[in-house]
Amino acid sequence: MKKIMCLLFVFAAFVFSSCAAPCPPVKTAEKLPKYIILFIGDGMSSPQRMLAEEYLRKSGKPGLAMNHMPWHSSVRSASADSIVTDSAASGTALATGVKTTNGHFTADKVILCAGGASYPGTGSDGGGAKLAAKVGHTIVPLKPSLVPLVSDYAYIDDLQGLSLRNVRATLYGDGKKLTDDFGEMLFTHFGVSGPIILSLSNMAAEALHKGMEVELAIDLKPALSEEKLDARIQRDFATYSRKQLVNGMKDLLPQRLIPVVCDMAYLDEEKFINQISREERKRLVDTLKRFVVPITGTRPIAEAIVTAGGVSVKEINPKTMESKLINGLYFAGEVMDVDGYTGGFNLQAAFSSGYAAGVAASS
Repeated sequence: MKKIMCLLFVFAAFVFSSCAAPCPPVKTAEKLPKYIILFIGDGMSSPQRMLAEEYLRKSGKPGLAMNHMPWHSSVRSASADSIVTDSAASGTALATGVKTTNGHFTADKVILCAGGASYPGTGSDGGGAKLAAKVGHTIVPLKPSLVPLVSDYAYIDDLQGLSLRNVRATLYGDGKKLTDDFGEMLFTHFGVSGPIILSLSNMAAEALHKGMEVELAIDLKPALSEEKLDARIQRDFATYSRKQLVNGMKDLLPQRLIPVVCDMAYLDEEKFINQISREERKRLVDTLKRFVVPITGTRPIAEAIVTAGGVSVKEINPKTMESKLINGLYFAGEVMDVDGYTGGFNLQAAFSSGYAAGVAASS
């Protein structure tokens, strides 16, 4: 029975080659074990790598681990150039190993779980997608997902550091509603961030890529209809009727937000509340229900929590994670065009695909 040689191939940034401590070279003539686990640059804690490795170890076969990270004394250094393929008797392409700066390593199975292009300091710089492209795979363009959004909003500096809870944010592209979410958000020095912003960011990035005019409309009081909100404001105004507007809204909004809301509603914040007209009150309600922030971009992909794009899933068997183009080549984790909302979904995708690839590669 043919020995199964599984090579778990984790490729990422070459940046470590210039800053990592030297490691013992790999001898190309060295007899390889039944499977090889080759880590190149990527974080040792990557979930897809851990799951695939764990399953391979449980198969009872000895393994050789190599890594480019300097803080693991038992690893060896190598930088990947390409995945090596050959033609099987049937004429289909077959993965037969990996070509590195320290030689050519052969194996019966290759698992590529290099991550995306987020957090390049951990070794993920999008290189895995480039390796897959070299052997003929279609790559969906990489872009940031779960990433803060950039705004040229005039009030950003005034609101920097302000956190909002229990608000609803709705994303618009060219005036058309794209999606919305409820929860917490934060104003930053560059724009907006926080859980609900991250959830909306993938669609925002797509809209911006298409050249749409993107806006974020924040409902500051989503639990109240316009009628109920107006009644609430009237009660507050009755309590603070002799105060200026800026001092009479303290029960309604965070103090730092009051001047901005007044300005957006074209209200004089120094005007006494008992002089506020019905029309002015209506403008206040409209602003509270639709506080608009223009979105001009996203933060760089290096700052994104997740990378969207990667190896097209149309070319991957969803049950085994094996390539439909090259036998013996498997994928796991963010190197694929798989990304989800915040809340653990992306970790689950990494764990599940790593497990599936490890199971299939060791069969």
